[in-house]
Amino acid sequence: MIESASLGIPAVNVGPRQAGRLPCGSGVVDCAETFPAIRRAVRRALRQPSPQKQGSVYGAGRAGKRIAAVIGRLRITPRLMHKRSTF
Repeated sequence: MIESASLGIPAVNVGPRQAGRLPCGSGVVDCAETFPAIRRAVRRALRQPSPQKQGSVYGAGRAGKRIAAVIGRLRITPRLMHKRSTF
């Protein structure tokens, strides 16, 4: 898993899902969840100069392999399968 903005390509964040997260570069454009807003954001992202490839503030892109390794070692028990959220 690699943050797309860290690759030096434009990225468009649609809707509030990424609110509160650190932006990963100048090539990130946020927009609302409407067709006109998305179209404007994509056009804006494509017009601006390509962002410089940079390291992500969220790590080095090895999360996928690390997550798979942890899941691979997990012992699936009835208790794990029937977790109850307490928040």
